[in-house]
Amino acid sequence: MDIEIWHIFLVLSTGLFTIEIFKSTFLFASFGLVFSCCALFCFLEPPIWTQFLFFSASIITCLFLFKSFQKNSSTNKTKQSYLELQALIGKKAIVSEEINQNMKKGSVQMLGSTWRAKSEFGEVISKDSFVEVLKIGKSSITVKIIPN
Repeated sequence: MDIEIWHIFLVLSTGLFTIEIFKSTFLFASFGLVFSCCALFCFLEPPIWTQFLFFSASIITCLFLFKSFQKNSSTNKTKQSYLELQALIGKKAIVSEEINQNMKKGSVQMLGSTWRAKSEFGEVISKDSFVEVLKIGKSSITVKIIPN
């Protein structure tokens, strides 16, 4: 029995679907689908140039669709993390390093993480003070001291 091109495509698609089971990235499944379609197309025995054209168009389409899918899923993660950060506003934290904007230093401990911090009006807040989160910026959070 001679091995034909559609046999190769079928074996490759099976391998890619198997990898997808373990990786779960949707990329391998996408290419597995492309190789399955190419195997079916090549089984019909069209001229070699149309096989090449079909394969190339399928791969390019797959890459564009995957990129679009990946972009949409990463946007959703970004929105989710933004909402999670906004939920920290109003939470209490403890100053782990004196907050002094003139010396450009200061950090707080909150929910097991250390955050760079600055005070609301530029005042110095001593270590071990309790503060409330007012705003979350890109590089630091803004806090105010909680009176005892």
